[in-house]
Amino acid sequence: MGDRKRWNRTRHSVAHLHGAGGRAEAFGRESSGEGVRRDGGQALRFGVVTGYPEEDPTSQSLLRACARIGRAEALAPASIRMEVLGGDGPRLHFGDRPAEDFDVFLLLRGLGPGGDAEVQRLAYRLLEEGGALVLNSLDALLAAQDKLRTSAALARAGVPTPPSVVVQRASDVPPAFERLGSPVVAKPQWGSLGEGVQLLDAKRDGKERAVERVEREGSLYLQA
Repeated sequence: MGDRKRWNRTRHSVAHLHGAGGRAEAFGRESSGEGVRRDGGQALRFGVVTGYPEEDPTSQSLLRACARIGRAEALAPASIRMEVLGGDGPRLHFGDRPAEDFDVFLLLRGLGPGGDAEVQRLAYRLLEEGGALVLNSLDALLAAQDKLRTSAALARAGVPTPPSVVVQRASDVPPAFERLGSPVVAKPQWGSLGEGVQLLDAKRDGKERAVERVEREGSLYLQA
C-alpha cells in the first residue's frame, strides 16, 4: 500500500532532524502554496487526521504548525475508503485523496463522528504496516481514546491518577459509588472533547442516572 520507499525516506529525514536537534523550520518554510523547502526540495505533506477540525483547538493549532513547515490538510476519519482490487493489495483513500499524497499522518483525533471505528482503526494499522510515517502510533491513539487503558497505563507508570471503576452491570453501580465516594464523574469509556461527561451525586438520583447509562451504553467509566 503506497510508496513504502518514499515513506521510509521521510521517516529517516524526520528522525535525523530530531536527532540533530534542528529546528522544525530547518526543513520547511511557512506554507505559501508553493510547497517548496528552502533547499529547493519538496515540502513535507502532512495529513492531520481529526474528526473535529473546526471544534477542537488542538486540531487547529496542529494544522497551523504543520502549515508553517510544509503543507497541511485535515483528513476526516469518516472519509476513509479502502480498496482491495485483484492482487494490488489494500489501497487507502481519504475521500478522493490517495494515502500516497501524504508524507506524514498525524493521528490527532482519529476516531471521530461518523463512519465505523473498527474500519478506521484497521486503516491506521494498514498505513503503519505499509511503511507510512504515522504519528503517534495507533496503539498510542487507542490508549488515549480508551479511558480505562489510560488509567491503567498511568497507574503502571506510577503517575498519580484519580481512582476509577468501569462497570458493565447495573448491580455494580452502588458498590462503585461506595468505593469512589460521591459525587463521581461519569464518562463514556471511549471519546474525547468532554462529550458524555456528567457529575453524578448519589443524593440527587446519581446512582439511578448511572444505571440508566450502563443499560443504554453497555458500560460506564466512573471516576472519583
